[in-house]
Amino acid sequence: MKIRELKEMIELDSALDISKLDYHSLDTAKLQVKYFNLYTDEYGKLRALELSLDKLKIDKFEYYKGNAPAEVYKEKPFDLTLTTAKANAYTECDPEVEAMKREIDIQKIKVDLITDMKQALNWRHVQIKNAIDFIKFKNGI
Repeated sequence: MKIRELKEMIELDSALDISKLDYHSLDTAKLQVKYFNLYTDEYGKLRALELSLDKLKIDKFEYYKGNAPAEVYKEKPFDLTLTTAKANAYTECDPEVEAMKREIDIQKIKVDLITDMKQALNWRHVQIKNAIDFIKFKNGI
């Protein structure tokens, strides 16, 4: 799921139609389950990416340090001898590592959006009650 799609879904699910407050009140539990399931899926993807990044960094460090298997260097030669500090720097700047970090950042944004929506749903009853109170006030009740 793309961030844009998630934002559109949240916008639709968070909208309250004043003429359907009863429906929205009853629908809240279903939305809470929906976003809990989304959260567990997207958080699981985030953790998998973070673990993959850890492994990728180890592989890249070994490559830049000169300790990778010989077949790796046949495919992608690297003729420098680096200190540990330089190998760390090369690892952090490696295009594959940077690409995975960007992917993790995107996944974190998704998890944060879902977390915020889950929290908003926990307080949805207050929004509905406030809307009902305002209708009563407008009608002099």
